Amino acid sequence: MLHWHPIKELMHELTGCNVETTAVHELTNYIEDEIKKVIIQSKIELQELNKLKKIQGLYQKHRIDKICVFNAIKTINAKSNAHLTQNCVGKVKEKRKENIEVQ
Repeated sequence: MLHWHPIKELMHELTGCNVETTAVHELTNYIEDEIKKVIIQSKIELQELNKLKKIQGLYQKHRIDKICVFNAIKTINAKSNAHLTQNCVGKVKEKRKENIEVQ
């Protein structure tokens, strides 16, 4: 569990505003959920890496290292960006249809 007090001080420092404790708790809950996603994806990245190592006849890793975590973050960000891109493309297509119909 993340300690909320240093986060509250940082939020105050960056914004110059008073920060409610509930706001800090909401932020820490969000961050903890994201950390859980990265941990689960890191395990998947480790398994994928071990599959490739097995094919090559190399030893398999038993620990999640910084490369697994880095790749997990990259994968999660790529998935979320792909989702956002699909939403944007759909909105642009709808807007183009509206423009065509109006003309």
